[in-house]
Amino acid sequence: MYLLDLVNLDKLRRSILYALMLIVVMSVQELILSRVTIFGARAMIMPLFPIAVGMLQGGAWGMVFGLLCGILCDAMFSETLVLFTLIMPALGFLATAAERFLVTKRLPAFFAVSAAGLLATALIQALRVFLLYNGEVLPMLRTALLQTAYSLPFIFAIYFPCRALAERSLDG
Repeated sequence: MYLLDLVNLDKLRRSILYALMLIVVMSVQELILSRVTIFGARAMIMPLFPIAVGMLQGGAWGMVFGLLCGILCDAMFSETLVLFTLIMPALGFLATAAERFLVTKRLPAFFAVSAAGLLATALIQALRVFLLYNGEVLPMLRTALLQTAYSLPFIFAIYFPCRALAERSLDG
């Protein structure tokens, strides 16, 4: 019983629930959204998860789940090696910084921070293509903006379950 006393069961339960949410988000990304292309762009919802966890739980949580999310993204998308593994923890941490110094944990603030994170992710993907393959700038910017626009509605699907879990952990 002594070893069990050292484990924070609430944090362990929350970690498991966030990991299950991450698996659901990853499944939706890979099984549904990766197959739907509109005007040459696809929605990218994976960055929303570390942003949500970072804003609602703090920087360490955002970075840990951002790292997990990034590793899974790089495994899913064969064209990237470590791009998302570097981006996602930074998004989780920066979302925490935005929440602490600039905004609140409410939906409008989360929407603004998420939109900025989605746009930053899309622009970094475009920059990678531009630098490695000498792509044209305007089509890449158009694709980045479309990817961001298609991803925005999914903010609500990520925010509310993560907020419910964060509030439940604060109450219990």
